Amino acid sequence: MNVTQIIAIIMVLLFAIISGFMISKKSKKYTLVKWIGLFIIISMFLTWIFKTGEYTGITYALAEKKEQGLIDLPYLLHQAFSIAGDKIVFLLTLGAFYGVLRKIDGYKKLVLNIAKRFEDKEIEFVLIISLLLSLVTALFTQTFTSLVFVPFLITILLNMKFDKVTTYAVTFGSIMVGLLGTLYGSEGLYWFNQYASLNFKVAIVSRFVIYVIAYILFNIFLVLRTKKVLKKKAFNEIDSDPYKVEEVDKKVKTKSITIIFIILLFVLLIGFINWNYIFGFDVYAKIREFFFNIHMSIYNVMANSNITNNFNSMMSGLSASSHKLVRVLAGTEAERYVIGSWTLYHASFILLVTSYILSKLSKVSFDNMIDNMIDGAKKMLKPIMIFSICYIIMLIALATPYIATINNIVMGSETSFSIIKTEFMIILSSIFQIDLGYTGYLLGKFYVEAFSSNVPLIYTMFTTLYGLVGFIVPTQVILVLGLSYLDIELKDWFKYIWKFVLIMFILLLIIFAIIK
Repeated sequence: MNVTQIIAIIMVLLFAIISGFMISKKSKKYTLVKWIGLFIIISMFLTWIFKTGEYTGITYALAEKKEQGLIDLPYLLHQAFSIAGDKIVFLLTLGAFYGVLRKIDGYKKLVLNIAKRFEDKEIEFVLIISLLLSLVTALFTQTFTSLVFVPFLITILLNMKFDKVTTYAVTFGSIMVGLLGTLYGSEGLYWFNQYASLNFKVAIVSRFVIYVIAYILFNIFLVLRTKKVLKKKAFNEIDSDPYKVEEVDKKVKTKSITIIFIILLFVLLIGFINWNYIFGFDVYAKIREFFFNIHMSIYNVMANSNITNNFNSMMSGLSASSHKLVRVLAGTEAERYVIGSWTLYHASFILLVTSYILSKLSKVSFDNMIDNMIDGAKKMLKPIMIFSICYIIMLIALATPYIATINNIVMGSETSFSIIKTEFMIILSSIFQIDLGYTGYLLGKFYVEAFSSNVPLIYTMFTTLYGLVGFIVPTQVILVLGLSYLDIELKDWFKYIWKFVLIMFILLLIIFAIIK
């Protein structure tokens, strides 16, 4: 690193500090957008300071600078919407789903009944929800699938007189715990494995221990906060809920809504957890075996009859025709992914179908259903816009991979593994890459090949530090999405979470030292 680069970095740091201070102290509106914008500018500055570079295994190749500027922003925004397309579609359908739900009396009653039932049992409710959300996130192949029940839970919590920050911690915060201690979940981890030639079972015991520690520590802070909130019982922030419900005076049955929610949860668990890889249980094969056994049972009953051959011929033709019809109706996405490896497009389809079923059961007309879906989808536009902008930061870092160049400067010709240097690079790449998969693309292969004897530690460091950064840096999708959904200031969240992040970071350092 030359003198010019050092001076430029100092100037960028001063700019970041001054800008951050001004945003925190003087900004009154759209502070989250301003924070994201600050990181976009910093990312652009870095493209002016460092040349591009890329690793092929442990071999680093330096190229010329590819400076990014303000005129590139419209193109980058277009690319951001493209790369986040599956998530945007999912969030729109999720909004449409809750747009339908919030108009159904059975759903309103269910929300209010749960809020009332757990009165004086708020801590138990918080612990259960935090456990479920963090655990499914650690296991789900698609992180955003964990959001399906979040609007429902937020409505309940706000009706229990929780404040927005605590509500955010219980829901989105628990999802972030699941990412910090991810086990077999997240698409980011899948792609990290692909690029680094690793698999989910590497250091699984260490990562499970970290998940348990993170859950316990997080919930210590959560329980303390909950007790403080319950003492006041003065919060009334229901209006912050985009999908708030109204009181229902008449007697309404909630059984059908409850059953549909249970079925929906069951379908998501089946479709978005890789049961075969984790437990050696092939759900798809079991379903086929189930229907095959039914067919064989019918065949055995008719085995001695004269119509057996005709029956077999008829069933064979019917089976082929049915398979072709289902394949055509379902489309290519249904063929590409088996159960346990579904995408967000599958989840979006499930939500749309469920919305229609709920509307029919509640005798809502088709026109009113569409109106409700549009109204619900509109409420997701602000979170979608804000979280999509985060991808501009990642696209700049990908188009001009200065992260690899910085890594080459930091690591140099290092032959022995350095925890401190590796931590620095993982944190830096997590801030500007924002996706664990792309971090694996740029750096994963290098660290795995350069320090092959430390792979379990490296794998643990990448997954956990990426998750920890997600709690506080406004470039991370789940953090930004939740803050914009509930309209929470970043500084208010930071005041609550910084102690957890600091303690967890210290604990991670201890764990890393033990693993090494």
